[in-house]
Amino acid sequence: MKSPQLLERRDPHTFLLWLGISSIVLLFLVLSLIYLNHRVRSGGSLPWISFQFPKVFWLSTLLILMSSYTLHRAGKALKTDQFSNYRSFLAATGWLGGGFIVLQIIGWRAIFAEGASLQNSASAAFLYVISGLHIAHIVGGLIFLGVMMAEAIRHKQYIDAFIDNVNPAKQLRFKLFSIYWHFIDGLWLYLFFFFLFQHLY
Repeated sequence: MKSPQLLERRDPHTFLLWLGISSIVLLFLVLSLIYLNHRVRSGGSLPWISFQFPKVFWLSTLLILMSSYTLHRAGKALKTDQFSNYRSFLAATGWLGGGFIVLQIIGWRAIFAEGASLQNSASAAFLYVISGLHIAHIVGGLIFLGVMMAEAIRHKQYIDAFIDNVNPAKQLRFKLFSIYWHFIDGLWLYLFFFFLFQHLY
């Protein structure tokens, strides 16, 4: 006899999220392999111009890690009905995510200032494209976070927030967003150390 858990209806949103995450992993894995292949061969129409790894990327990495922490704290606040703390930590997550994007752009400008651009450096082109795609996924997450923040502000009164919080749909939205955001943060850690290693060796 089959376990009752196997007979439960699987949530399609969770399935679609993990399907999307799998696609993102595959995309960045392919880009990483293309990067390594191009570097080893050092061929193609663009030269492999070296540039200094932007120090500001260290700070952006710290911010994205902090955003995962604040989102975790937001989740704990939501579970314990501390709605004011939930809004504060959710807002902090958004600001840290926005700060990450700003620092990434500053890092791009530092690389460009060294004379490495999309037109004359394959190494810079790969970094711009790969980190740019990652930023696009961060922006997507921030849009969804903005929707959740607007909803939290709309239910600012404690009783409204409590009633809204017991809604399974809201709990699922927060769960799915948390999975996505922590994944995107982890993806940047991979990219950060990947590019750092390439510049050290």
